[in-house]
Amino acid sequence: LLIPNDRLRYYLIARLGVDGASTGEAEIITSFSQIYNNSQMEQLQTAKRQIQDYLQPTNDPTLSIPTRYLTDYKNYRHDIVHPHDTRSTTFTKAYGSDYLIGAGSFLQTALIEELREYEKDDPEVLLRLGLRWFAPEEVMALHGFPAGFGFAEGTTRIQKYRLLGNSMSVRVVSVLLKRLLTEL
Repeated sequence: LLIPNDRLRYYLIARLGVDGASTGEAEIITSFSQIYNNSQMEQLQTAKRQIQDYLQPTNDPTLSIPTRYLTDYKNYRHDIVHPHDTRSTTFTKAYGSDYLIGAGSFLQTALIEELREYEKDDPEVLLRLGLRWFAPEEVMALHGFPAGFGFAEGTTRIQKYRLLGNSMSVRVVSVLLKRLLTEL
């Protein structure tokens, strides 16, 4: 199942043979299509979900993007996603902090259709979009963490973002581990 979170990654898995020697020639896989058959790839492509599938109902005002972030960064285009979109950028450990350039997507909550296409660096428009941070639980879902995964009691929101920042997709790691372990 493809998740709507983009992050170009390079994964390297390797193992030694029983005698400690290399197991043979290197194989470079550049796409899931080299692992899955055509039918499985079709299922993956049609299963791509929208961001709204990962959202939790919230009216938490502390998730709102501060106005100064939208008006003071005039030469920066924030990555703004709509609940119906099928991609977001990755979330770094700086997400939710004062360092927001390239730290992750903002969620547009004002679902006004004319605001789907807009000038992304116009502060007047940005203020009308109802932008908010993704909650840590939503970031976990976008990274593929299983339902029920949580944090220790007392972990602050900023600590959660730092722990989740730059996380690898749990689903991708799962596929890689299965491939490594089934070829033993």
